[in-house]
Amino acid sequence: KNRGGADVLKRVKEIASDSLIYGMSTMLSQFLSLILVPFYTKELRPEDYGVLAMSALLLGFFSPVAGLGMDGALFRYYSMTDDPARKNAYFSLATQIKTAAMLVACLLLLPFYWLLNGTFFEGLLTPLQFGLFIGSFMADNFSALTVVTLRSERKVKKIAMVNIATLVVSLVLSIWLVLFEKMHVTGALLAGLSASVFRAV
Repeated sequence: KNRGGADVLKRVKEIASDSLIYGMSTMLSQFLSLILVPFYTKELRPEDYGVLAMSALLLGFFSPVAGLGMDGALFRYYSMTDDPARKNAYFSLATQIKTAAMLVACLLLLPFYWLLNGTFFEGLLTPLQFGLFIGSFMADNFSALTVVTLRSERKVKKIAMVNIATLVVSLVLSIWLVLFEKMHVTGALLAGLSASVFRAV
């Protein structure tokens, strides 16, 4: 009984530690994003905020649909084995399937630029900005599978470090492109794409 209680206490401590690290990195990201608001309000119009918000919303909608649930499936099977060869096989297969699905999704999205632009963005999204949106869509999805493997191996500190580093890259690029280069929505989207590529790498 004592041993069982010690195991439970150990697991509770591990969960609490992981939650604290995840929570701190999330809180930091929210805090840094909040810092940008006063600066953005001087450079971006309300409709610019609308374009950025709708882009984030559509990314959140399209990503799980186009990803075919590969992230959840990989997490399940990756966690069920300790064999490195099997882990590599699961990761490779999930990557191949998701890559094919992403390419198909992008090919399907490209012809509907005018429809998406008119329906969701009221004609405010330029072709360049749509290209940046597609790029972020691809980069975010490629990095997701790697995060799944890190989560299943409980490499919480590494995930937190990557998240914070990505956030710093996004913050620096956003300030530079939006505030100094005056690229407005394009600058914000380009900063988001660059941060997504950095995270994927």
